[in-house]
Parts: sequence; structure tokens; C-alpha cells
Amino acid sequence: MLLIRKPQGGRLLFYYSAVQQDDLCRLMGNVTYQEWIAQGTDELYLNLQEADQPFQHVDFDEVARKLAEHAASVGGACVLRLPLFGYEYLVTRLAQTTTLFGHIKLMNCYLHSYSGLGTDRRRFEQPGYAVTVKIEAAHSYDSETPYPLEELQWSPKPNRINLIQLCSLLRPVYINGIVDFHTTGNVPAVPQYLKRYRLRYSPKPRAATAEDHSNVPETQLIQWSSTEKVCETQQTQHINATTRKDTGPILKQRKLQFVDYDDDD
Repeated sequence: MLLIRKPQGGRLLFYYSAVQQDDLCRLMGNVTYQEWIAQGTDELYLNLQEADQPFQHVDFDEVARKLAEHAASVGGACVLRLPLFGYEYLVTRLAQTTTLFGHIKLMNCYLHSYSGLGTDRRRFEQPGYAVTVKIEAAHSYDSETPYPLEELQWSPKPNRINLIQLCSLLRPVYINGIVDFHTTGNVPAVPQYLKRYRLRYSPKPRAATAEDHSNVPETQLIQWSSTEKVCETQQTQHINATTRKDTGPILKQRKLQFVDYDDDD
């Protein structure tokens, strides 16, 4: 996460977020963060690779159980090699499970990186607890085979819920997609459901097209058609009746009375 604004304050110039921000509740308790986002954001840069994917709930207790089973099958500790940034939320949630509480050991570079979040590591390796999971930096090399990251069923890429929460909170003027470093290809387009949270978003009304009714059952289309004909017939009868009244002599002018609906209470 990267925030840039002018020294004199005002609206944020840039807000850059490449991974899930599941710590928004903690951030909202920070007075400085509240002041910086209070007036909105000019440019919001997001990782939109998972923007069109359906939201999938991750059961961290189930993930912890699978890691413990893998450790038992290899007769030692399960090794996770993770990037230094992006997987902190996963590590924290695994350490909070009853299966891995006190059984996770942070190794070398990853220990120093994770320590930047705080000094409280009571949920990790504890005296008298066997080490079930060892977490190393992705660039570490040893003879142990690491556990496949795809088996974790979790990714640091923001999902639909993360993106909606961030856009609704920041009220950006512009939303832009980003890609991984040294990645070739086109930047993902911003989905319509995120554009609604732009500060100056204004929906443009449009006439209904044939595509809007392409998935409507035929019986419902027939019913709509019949309803429209009935309405047209009623309008025609009303116009004809009005015309006949206008052509005849006015015998008596009725006095209109004002009705106060408050009297009905």
C-alpha cells in the first residue's frame, strides 16, 4: 500500500494497492489514515486480476488441518516458501487456528520482514510445542521440498469484496488497473460494479434494446406486449372521451376543492 498527497494536505493524489487489504478495520482506527482519505482520492491503482472472479470463502481451519496432515506424512515440518510481502494476512490467520497455534516457526528473512508488522508473536513458535510449519522467504533454498502454494486455496490478489470495500471507502475520481512487475500484456479493464463508487460517477440512462430482453422467456414477452396494447387502448379511449367533451357546450363549471391529506390521519 502506498499513499501520496501534497504536503499541505487535501485530497490524496495517488493510492496504490497491489494485494488484499484485510486490515482495513485496523487502518480505520488510525487517525492519520482517516485524515488522509477524508477528502477522497484522485488516482486509485488496484490489482484487478481477480475482479471478475466469483468470491470464494476460505476456511483457514481447513487449510491448517491440511498443512498439519502434510507435515505428519513427511515425518517432519511442512515448509512454506512465501514472498516477503503479500501473505502476512494468511500467516496471521493460520497462527490463530487451534491446529497451528504455537506450531509455526518464522525463519530468517521472513521473520525480519514479518516483524515489521509488530513485535507480538505469541501465536507462533512456543516452548514445548513441536514445529509443524516452517515459513521461509521465497528466495531461500534448502533440501526440503516446499508445500505447493496453490494448495493453500488463498491468494493475496484482491477479490471482489476487497475491491468494493476499498473503492467505497476512498471515493476515487479515477480507478486504474495495474499488472505485476515485468508482466507483459494489457492492463485489466475496470469493471462496471467498481465504477459506481467513483466520486463523479453519474449513470447515463439509455433506451432498452433487444439485447436487454434476449434472456426473457417468450411467455413474459407476450405478456408485456399484451399489456402495452391494453395501455394503448385505454389511452386512445381516454383521448376520444376528452375530445367529445371538448366539442360539446359547457353547461356548468365545477368548482375544484383542495383536499388536505393530513386530515385523513
